[in-house]
Amino acid sequence: MLDMYIFQNLYEFVDTMFISWLGPVPLAAQGLSLPLFYVALSLSKAVQYGLIGLAGSHRGAGNHDRAEDVLQAGQYLMVLLMLPLLIVAVPAVGRGLFAFMGAAGGLVDQAYIYSFWLVLSFPIMAYFMLGEAMLVSRGDTQTPMKTMIGGNIVNLVLDPVLMFGFDMGIAGAAIATLIGWSLAVLILIRHLRRQGLAMPTWQWKSHYRAEWAGMAHLSVYIFISQISSPLALALVNSILVDFGAAAVGAWTIMSRLELFSFMPLFGVGSALIAFISFNTAAGLYHRIRHGLLVAVGVSAAFVLPIMAFFILWPDIAAWPFQAGGDVRLLAAGAIQAAAWAHIVCPAELILFGLAQGLKKPAYYLPAVIVRLFVLRYPLAYALAGFYGLAGVFWSQPLANLGTAVVSAALIAVLLRPLPHADAV
Repeated sequence: MLDMYIFQNLYEFVDTMFISWLGPVPLAAQGLSLPLFYVALSLSKAVQYGLIGLAGSHRGAGNHDRAEDVLQAGQYLMVLLMLPLLIVAVPAVGRGLFAFMGAAGGLVDQAYIYSFWLVLSFPIMAYFMLGEAMLVSRGDTQTPMKTMIGGNIVNLVLDPVLMFGFDMGIAGAAIATLIGWSLAVLILIRHLRRQGLAMPTWQWKSHYRAEWAGMAHLSVYIFISQISSPLALALVNSILVDFGAAAVGAWTIMSRLELFSFMPLFGVGSALIAFISFNTAAGLYHRIRHGLLVAVGVSAAFVLPIMAFFILWPDIAAWPFQAGGDVRLLAAGAIQAAAWAHIVCPAELILFGLAQGLKKPAYYLPAVIVRLFVLRYPLAYALAGFYGLAGVFWSQPLANLGTAVVSAALIAVLLRPLPHADAV
């Protein structure tokens, strides 16, 4: 699932790279729109994980009809969750949203143009994840990944063609994303039909509400943790707009680079879930503690070189994003500040893997809440008043440091009840 998550985020990474060539205002406009994308992605992923888990349970119990009903019920749930986001495509709502965040003039116009086309892709993205869940619940992870690669290639080709060849500007980037997702869905549906499978049909059954409850039980903590990031990003963006479009653009560049630099840590967290779940069931408690030490070592092997690269050569890291001197200069400062977050971020990802593996996902939520709402936004707001834009940039590693302390404490709490000796 990590590979597919990477390719899903590649859409926005590629868009950011090409949009940066248009200048600081379009880049800032995309930055203001990104929380919408991540809200849609968080909703879709939460439902998807719930689908996969619940369908897998039904299949394991030999109830294949109920497994298919879960996928059908998930379709209705996806629609209900996507409808509120589509309202952003209404001019009065969309423009009002960005004005509320502090944007003005041309920045509001550009943000609305990009978000209009972007939100039209959300139902298609959600439908893709529904088909993805159908395949993953049957053990097929390769087909969705290959399909995502195909969609990304289409997006990569169409971005410069529509943006510059047809002079569509920032709208071309969002339209390319829409087309990429659409083709990915069509390819996925064709593959499903070749396997004798079909996407769910619109046929309501009374017990679907019970299936929704089952999905919610499995995905609620994932949803809360994932939805927190775009909400916090929107709050930080509302501070950044006071410093101008170049500041928002610089933060957007940093965010894109940071996301991909943390991907190996997501892999470590995902691997821990499976590792800890297996060893807990087997009563091999010494392996759990040893596995956490290995996870720390593997995380350090990944993050320390990236951290050093961002600190020493931030200009090179920001090179693909050709947005002008001021934006590049500010982005370099943001990247250097964000680099220090890498040294403490593994603690939160290890906590995630441990909490999920022990079937105690609620223990992960305090770390998320502390990082995003207790520390990140308040620190950004307070430090902006004392140190200006640099204060906003450095609020991130400081927030992550506080989160690491909380995560370490929660890891200790989760480990304390585990026996030191293996079960006989």
